[in-house]
Amino acid sequence: MTGHYPFSDLTKNFSPQRQALVEENVRVLKQEMALHELRKAHKQSQADLAKRLEVNQPAVAKMERRADM
Repeated sequence: MTGHYPFSDLTKNFSPQRQALVEENVRVLKQEMALHELRKAHKQSQADLAKRLEVNQPAVAKMERRADM
C-alpha cells in the first residue's frame, strides 16, 4: 500500500493549536451528522442501538427517517 498512512501519522506533528482546531471541527461535524451516519460511524446496528435505547429496532429505523432529528 504505497502512499497510505494512518491518519495519526499524518497529524502527529501538528501544533497543539492545529490539533485543537481539528478536534473542534470533528466535534462540529459529528453534531451535524444524520442519526444513521452517526450510528454507522460508531459501527452500531439498528438492533444494537435499539437495545441500548430500550426500544425496538423499527423505532430506531423510524427515528432515522425523521427530518427533525
